[in-house]
Amino acid sequence: MEDVEAQFDDNITVIERMEGENSTVEIEEYDELRGRPNVMTDTNSLQTYKKLGIKLQRIKITLHGDGGFRCRQGALHYMIGDIDITAKNKIKGKIKPRFHGDGVAYLEPEFSNYQLIKVDGTIIIDRGLWWCSEDTLTVKRTTQKNFSSAVFGGEGFFQTKLTGSGWAVIEIPVPPQEVQKLTLRGEKLKVDGPFAILRDGDVEFTVTSSNKGFGKLTDATGEGMLQTFQGHGDVWLLPTVDYYPVLGGFLK
Repeated sequence: MEDVEAQFDDNITVIERMEGENSTVEIEEYDELRGRPNVMTDTNSLQTYKKLGIKLQRIKITLHGDGGFRCRQGALHYMIGDIDITAKNKIKGKIKPRFHGDGVAYLEPEFSNYQLIKVDGTIIIDRGLWWCSEDTLTVKRTTQKNFSSAVFGGEGFFQTKLTGSGWAVIEIPVPPQEVQKLTLRGEKLKVDGPFAILRDGDVEFTVTSSNKGFGKLTDATGEGMLQTFQGHGDVWLLPTVDYYPVLGGFLK
């Protein structure tokens, strides 16, 4: 049994780790999948993942004492130890299970890109990116402050707001190395397209007209619209996100 466990551990690499108040979160990556896929349905997908360098990842959360975390509904894979589950809070009607106690929990493996975040205050992320977070954080749905931001901003009416101090994991559509993290010190950042995924709570988001008269975001008159961020804090951009559908077509 120990030999089998050693072989399993040898095929997993911890690529990122963060300590919480009473917990540790790790992003683990399978170095190689050695099984035989379903030839009719899975071979092309696995070949594409290999060409893009995407590996199967999972999230491991170790709870110490009475540590706790919340995650997406259905995200749990298995857990070991004295861990209790409650399910009271919701985001947009979806249950956010809370796990607390002493033990280790593993979330479902995915061919995804995960990013650990240290929250100290308030951050706002695009809807659908939140995967799990320490239970010292409050996770709520937030609405855009004005109509133009919701309609022309490309982000929709709702986003997710994390408040407090602790760790969080988000799922992003590009590798972490392709996330551009900008720090604003009062200046304006204008973005032509909906590829800003995160901002600090002190950074204001609006939509403004472009003087160039064209862009990916347009209003009813055809005038170009730009996502505009201003304030003091961080904004995360995904400059390469639009190119992956094109690459996927070439790799098939």
